[in-house]
Amino acid sequence: MNLAEGDRPGDVYTAILKLVIKDVEKETRPEYKEIAESLNGKINRKTIKQTVMTSVYGVTFIGARQ
Repeated sequence: MNLAEGDRPGDVYTAILKLVIKDVEKETRPEYKEIAESLNGKINRKTIKQTVMTSVYGVTFIGARQ
């Protein structure tokens, strides 16, 4: 069941994935540029879903990063 009406079921994980990919692609700070480039094509829905789902259980930044 969705919380908002629509023609198709909503998928919060895909929506967050798109935001993350957009942020990674526009990273320009020199200290993060190499990391951002190494993540190109490696971020997927499964990774985002696991991190989002565990955030309500108090996953730490370090735990999410691992």
